[in-house]
Order: sequence, then C-alpha cells, then structure tokens
Amino acid sequence: MFSSGNRCTCKATEVKLKQMTHDLRSPVAALGFSIEHLLRDSCFRGPAENVMRASLERIRAILEDARVACSRSATDVELNQVLDLISREKEQEYRGKLRVRLVNRRSGKIEIKAHKSGLERMLSNVLNNAAEALINQNPKSEGPLVVGIEVVTESNLVGIRVSDGGPGMPDEVLERLGKVPISFGKKDGMGLGLYHAAQTLQSWGGRLEVQSTDAGTDVTLWVPRV
Repeated sequence: MFSSGNRCTCKATEVKLKQMTHDLRSPVAALGFSIEHLLRDSCFRGPAENVMRASLERIRAILEDARVACSRSATDVELNQVLDLISREKEQEYRGKLRVRLVNRRSGKIEIKAHKSGLERMLSNVLNNAAEALINQNPKSEGPLVVGIEVVTESNLVGIRVSDGGPGMPDEVLERLGKVPISFGKKDGMGLGLYHAAQTLQSWGGRLEVQSTDAGTDVTLWVPRV
C-alpha cells in the first residue's frame, strides 16, 4: 500500500515524463524534416546538417534531463545563441509556413541565468503555440506567417517575448495559465507546456507573463540576468 508521500512522488514523476514526451516532438520533427531533405537534395546539405546536429543535441539534453529529473539548477547562458537555434529549428519544422522575426535584435552577448536545454524547450513550446494559433486562423495562407521574438528588460530580469497575431485567448483561460495544466485551441494538447514553464521559471528566480486580446497573444519568459 502506497503512502501519501509515495503517491506524490509517483504523480510528480508521471507529470515529468509526460512533459518530456511533449518536449521531444519539436526537435524530432525538425530532425526528420532535415534528414528527408538531406537525402533528397545535396544542395540542402549544409543547413540541413546544422539543424540536424542541433536538434539531436537537444534530444540528448532532454534525455539527460530524464536521467537527472530533479536537476533544475540555473547556469550562465548566452541568450542570442538560444534564439538563433530555436528560430532556425522552427522555420525548418514548419516547412515554409512560418517565419520567426527577431524584433529589435540586440548586438553582443546577453547573459542570463537559466538551464539551457530547459529554456530551449520552453521557447520551442511557446513558438509552437503561436504558430498553431496563426495556422488555425489562416489555414489557406500561401505565404509564411510571422511570429515575433523580442528581448526586453525589467530591473534585474530579461524577458523573451513571443508575439503572434492569432485570435487570442479568453480571460477564463488566461487566469489559469501557469497555475494548472490547461490547453486552449489544440485538439491533442495536454496543457503542460506553459504550466511547466511557469514552475521552472519561478525556480530560476523568474516568472511567466501572458497577455492576450483578440489581436493576438504575447508570452514573456522572464529570467534573471547575469
């Protein structure tokens, strides 16, 4: 018979494993797309190989997180490198349907305190949500839909703000985001992405902020600066 402590541990492990499964979708999809083009078109070899290696490294990092599931310690991370990697990965994954625009890009290094693979997963999930909102709103669009990323600052924090021009979310959903797993507008969504992001950002000394209207949604990942 399980004690209450054992039940809590099992539940936490179950949530963590579901989150890892959720997080693996994007890098695996990008890797598969790159391999497909690499085999089909030798002219695509350079960029495809780069994305393939980067995606594979993210998969390895996620699996390493599974081995040390309780490790959430923050280290020094260079933010522009993360933004470049995830932007390229998303554009590859969505096969010309999405363009990630870095708004008012800051030159030089932006040093933050975060767990690198954890931050990459968070940003990947937020970009997926933005892309899916736009695609669902514009299913017949022939050109790439644009999602913006902007780096903003506040006191001792750096914010990574992802903006879309999608349909937005109702107030009753906004009030619960980050507090409980909740999904909106996604047929197979588990609602774990933003919930996990909020918990992890808080453990680093940051926070999750979401603003949404019928003109679109802004999701900001606030992390401590070095």
